Amino acid sequence: MNLKKAILALLTCAMIAPVAGCGSQNEDTTKTADGKTIISVGAWPKEDTNKESYDHYMDIKNRFETANTDVSVQPDNWSFSVDSFLAKAASGALPVLYEGYFTECNRIVSAGYCADLTAAVQEYGYDTQVKDQLKDMIMKDGKYYAIPKSSYTMGLYINKNLFEQAGLVNADGSIMIPDTYEELAEFAAQIREKTGQAGIVMNTANGQGGWNFLNIAWSFGTEFMKQDESGKWTATFDSPECVAALQYVKDLKWKYNALPESSFITGTEQQKLFGSDQAAMFIGTPPQDELVSQYGMSTEDICIATLPSGPAGRFAQVGGVLSFIRNDATEEQIDACFRFIDFANWGYGIDDDAKTSMDGEYQVRAEKGLPIGFYQYSPWKDNTERTEYEHQIIDKYANIPAENVASFNNPPEDLQLKPEEPVSCQELYTVLDSCIQEVIINENADCAQLIKDAAANFQRDYLDNAQ
Repeated sequence: MNLKKAILALLTCAMIAPVAGCGSQNEDTTKTADGKTIISVGAWPKEDTNKESYDHYMDIKNRFETANTDVSVQPDNWSFSVDSFLAKAASGALPVLYEGYFTECNRIVSAGYCADLTAAVQEYGYDTQVKDQLKDMIMKDGKYYAIPKSSYTMGLYINKNLFEQAGLVNADGSIMIPDTYEELAEFAAQIREKTGQAGIVMNTANGQGGWNFLNIAWSFGTEFMKQDESGKWTATFDSPECVAALQYVKDLKWKYNALPESSFITGTEQQKLFGSDQAAMFIGTPPQDELVSQYGMSTEDICIATLPSGPAGRFAQVGGVLSFIRNDATEEQIDACFRFIDFANWGYGIDDDAKTSMDGEYQVRAEKGLPIGFYQYSPWKDNTERTEYEHQIIDKYANIPAENVASFNNPPEDLQLKPEEPVSCQELYTVLDSCIQEVIINENADCAQLIKDAAANFQRDYLDNAQ
């Protein structure tokens, strides 16, 4: 089959899938010979590469099947990737229960590759337990199509030692938290002046620069793309708001002298500079264990704050993993999947075994001296048993002082959470990397022209080909 025919076949299958499911299940594939409901579960660890996780999953499977004699669980090693998903879905080969990223939810739902879970979500109580901020990400037209499995949100890392050296300390001895990006720039300049070190370090390579830049750009009012009624995507970030956000980064370098000398900063280099007291701030997601394990930073010097606000508000990127059920699953399979999710402690509930396991995990972290004290963003409401218990365990083993993470653990009400951009976001990050690198290298860089060219190139090379 030549390439053109292969693509045509794939697209034909994709169009059929929302209605019938190309290569869909039949009665023989949903039941065992003795009448048990079959559910295949994706992202199952491989025994030869991750024996510990494999054994854990197999233990869950065996105990679940003992307690639920009407269900047969079939492990499936396929894990979600943007590159392999379309072919997998169009051929009807997705696991019954599979994972996907927050960023892909809208595309998966629109393509019809997941089941309407509304009835089960309501029966199992997920509609009352998932945080309101996340509901728009897992719903469409009033229906639920996914439930969260794990999540994260970005924050501002602050080096307490450098802040104290720079005199950025409140009367009660706590460090000063920049509330706005303007304050952040002023603090960063003061740190350079008082300590000689970089006030802030920013990723600029491997797409991570663009990934972090989204948070700044959103706070300046940038809209990166939109979709019209025909389904076509258009780049919309050739705008004064995005130009202003890039100018802000340029000013950090040339006006405030707040950035490191290098224009090529990887995530590893960022951690090294921060962990060795050569940079005072960076945007990132917890836990950043390497700050302690590789660079010997004291956990008492680690502070994590909510991100600052900009002219258009305070934004932080939220991401994570969602659980989907394939579009042609039977009602029995959907119910079995929800039972399995609950049993495996992937949902909002938590049993005694999971509590013991969670306590053990944090105890190991404490023994290794890894950072503990921040509340990783939970998809579940704060009053759920799982969230409350994890907070208790974190407080029990905390080695980061509570005041160092108070801003992150108790974010202000004006914080708005946004997922990554919905189409070709990895490619968008690379395009933005180039803009960031240029304004750091070139004091005379034209921000407006850089953004104009970036938007045009992103449209031509990626959005025009998006489906």
